[in-house]
Formats: sequence, structure tokens, C-alpha cells
Amino acid sequence: MWHVLALALGGRTIAEWRAAITDEEFDDWCEYYRRWPFDDFHRYHRPAAIQAQVAGGLKNADDVLAWLQPDDTPQRRPRNAADETIWRLAGWKG
Repeated sequence: MWHVLALALGGRTIAEWRAAITDEEFDDWCEYYRRWPFDDFHRYHRPAAIQAQVAGGLKNADDVLAWLQPDDTPQRRPRNAADETIWRLAGWKG
């Protein structure tokens, strides 16, 4: 939650926000975020999917949501010779 809050409020590092915000205020922010999330999904992706559906371009808003916010789990891709060269130049010995 500290990362979300620091991005939303801006102007300070997480360490600076931790020093500036009391535990009570942080709990209040957590509750506010639980009730009214202000992440990209809720602020941009869902409204865009709803608008696309209203405009008649889609039958299912879930399809647009999946396109707007793809799965962010790390994907392994095979390394190629260029990757290996860059890693060796950076000092990797693996």
C-alpha cells in the first residue's frame, strides 16, 4: 500500500511518507483505498472498457479489460545470443 500511496500523493519517497504519515492516517488511507480504489484499473481501464461497450464496439467489456490490463506475471522467454552478450558485458558469469 505504501507504493500505491507514494505514487498517488507524489513528491516524496516511501521512506519520507512513512516518516510523515501517522499510523492512524495510514489506516485511514488503506480504508479509503479499500472503498474507492484509485489504481489504473479503476481510474482508466474500467471506464475505457465501459465506454467501448457503450459505443457498440464490443459485446463483452471483460474482453477489453483483459486487453487493457494484461496478465503481469513475469514471462520467461528463451535467451538468445544477443541477450547472453549483453549479460556478459554487464559482468554476469552465469
